[in-house]
Amino acid sequence: MVGGLNIAQGLPSAVTQQAVNLLDKLRELVVNYIGLALQEPKRFPQPPKWVVSCSSFSPLIDCLRREVGPAELLSPLLSLFSLSGPYASPLPCPHSQLSSTEVAPLLQDIAKHFEPGNKIDSILGPVVRALLFHECLFRREGLSGSDSRWRQVIAGLEALVSVKPIAAMITRLDEWNPKNATAASIERVSLMGPLCRLGVFGHEWPAVTETYFRNLDKKTRVDLDNSVTSLRGTLKGLQVGLWRRCSCWS
Repeated sequence: MVGGLNIAQGLPSAVTQQAVNLLDKLRELVVNYIGLALQEPKRFPQPPKWVVSCSSFSPLIDCLRREVGPAELLSPLLSLFSLSGPYASPLPCPHSQLSSTEVAPLLQDIAKHFEPGNKIDSILGPVVRALLFHECLFRREGLSGSDSRWRQVIAGLEALVSVKPIAAMITRLDEWNPKNATAASIERVSLMGPLCRLGVFGHEWPAVTETYFRNLDKKTRVDLDNSVTSLRGTLKGLQVGLWRRCSCWS
């Protein structure tokens, strides 16, 4: 099995090796193209911004906004959270988007191809920035509310740092330790700052108090205990997730 293809059995070894070499060369060219498309998408013809696709199994028409460059890899990274848990299964995705099972092998290939000379910095650096400065990390609700996209960011980060050359690359980015950062701003301008600053305490996240502890005089003790337990569990989940991802740099 090479690159997901079965090499026919019984062929002379020379023919088999030639086929393997051709497949390896093709893989290298594809990875090189992917890197260039992530880095400089305008160098290549691009599909229209809006693509309309109609499934033969459904009368519904899906209109998908196509984004190019780093955003094309960001979306599959964010989708990885749906796979966590014992009953997880890959979600269906547009034919033009990577499936969740293809993300890890692609990251390995990109790291192997572009690691020499630190070329990987300009290829995946914008993807890392888009992930770790994702808009969901700056919501005034913090960890409260129904929006749990911060979990998707953590899942995407796990996929990235599980590849050692990518984990090393992240620490070379300027935003890893910004030169002009101050004690007041480092949580917002450094790469890990937005994730690490997330919390549930009211003095930093007033929306938490508004959501969980409004009209205290009308709440029962059971209601308050449930709110505290929910917030404590969410914060614990964040802390465990961060420890698992940050341990790759220890």
